[in-house]
Amino acid sequence: MTDMVPEERTGRSVSDLNKAQNLRIFRNFLHLSQSEFIKKYFTDENGKRLISVSKLSMAENGTVSDIDSLIARVESLAFIPREQFSLSSDKFSKYLFRFSGTSPDQPEGMSRPQSYIESVVKMISDYLCNNIMYGKLHPGDKLPTEREMTKLFHIKRPILRDAIKVLIVLGLLEVRPGDGTYIANTCTDFYTIPLSWNLLLGDKAVEDIIRLRFLLDGEAAYMAAKTASPAEMMEINNVYMQMQAAFDAMDLKKYLDLDIEFHLAIAKASKSKVILNMLITMHRLMRNSSTGGVVHQNDIFRTHEAHTEILRAILGHSPEAARRALDAHCQEALDRFQRNQKAGFC
Repeated sequence: MTDMVPEERTGRSVSDLNKAQNLRIFRNFLHLSQSEFIKKYFTDENGKRLISVSKLSMAENGTVSDIDSLIARVESLAFIPREQFSLSSDKFSKYLFRFSGTSPDQPEGMSRPQSYIESVVKMISDYLCNNIMYGKLHPGDKLPTEREMTKLFHIKRPILRDAIKVLIVLGLLEVRPGDGTYIANTCTDFYTIPLSWNLLLGDKAVEDIIRLRFLLDGEAAYMAAKTASPAEMMEINNVYMQMQAAFDAMDLKKYLDLDIEFHLAIAKASKSKVILNMLITMHRLMRNSSTGGVVHQNDIFRTHEAHTEILRAILGHSPEAARRALDAHCQEALDRFQRNQKAGFC
C-alpha cells in the first residue's frame, strides 16, 4: 500500500486521509463503480442521489471537508464502525476480509458474503423471536409496513427487502400477494431462527448442516423405532415404497425429494417437535444449497441400501440398530459430499 502523505504537506490530518483512502478501498472491495456505490449508500428513500460522482471522487482523494458525514452514512448502512475507517489502509483491508469471512488471497471477482445483510437478518429475527416469546407477536401476524420497519431498524428499504427475502427462504415469513408479509403460521418454534440464518449465511454451511444431522437424524431414528405408532410405521414404509419406485426408474430428482420426505416421516414418528422443526429447516437449506452429494449412479445405489437398512431397523423396533444405520448413512453422505466438493461437483 502507498504511504500516506504527511499532514503538514496536505493540510489534512492523517486520519482524514486514511478515511478517504479506506472509503475507496471499501468500494473496490465490493466491486462497485462510483455510480453503483452512490446508488447503494447515498440515495434517499425515494431513490434520489445525495451526492454526485464528482463529490465521491473528491472524497476518495481526500479533498472534501465533510468526509466524516460520508463515513457516518456508510457506517449506518454497512455496519462497519466508523473508527475502522481511520486505520491505515493495510489494517483496514485486513479488517474487511475478517469482517466478511473471506481471505485476502481470495481471487478477484469471487463473490463475497454480505455481512451487513447477515446482521440485518439477525436483527429482524431477534425482533420476531423476542416479541413472540413475550406474546406481542404471534404466528400469522402481519409485519409492520416497510416504512415502519426501516424506521424501527434504521436501515434502507433495499437492505430490508434483502433480509426479508432470506427469512422467506427460511420459511419464517410468507408473502401474501397484494396483502403484505406475514409471520408464517407453520413456524411455531422460533428458537430455530438463529440456527436458520446462521446455517444459511455462515461458512461451510452445507457441511455444518450434514454434521448436525448426525445427531438429529440418529436420535429421531432411535426414538421412532421405540415409539412409532402403526400408522406412523405405515407412513414411513409408504414413503420408502415410493422411493423404491423412483429407484427402479432411476429418477434421481424424484428420489432425492422422497429422500427428504423419508427422513421427515421418521422425525414425525419420533414425536419430538424440536427435532422435526430443526430438520425441516436444515432440509430446506440443503435443498437450496446442494443435492447432498449424490451425483453418480453408484451414489444412489449405496444411498438406497442405507435407507433399506434404516427402514428394516425401525420396522423391527430396534432403536440401537436404527441409530447405527442412520449414523452410517450420514457419515457416508458427508464423505461423499466432501469428495465431490473437491472434484468440483458440489
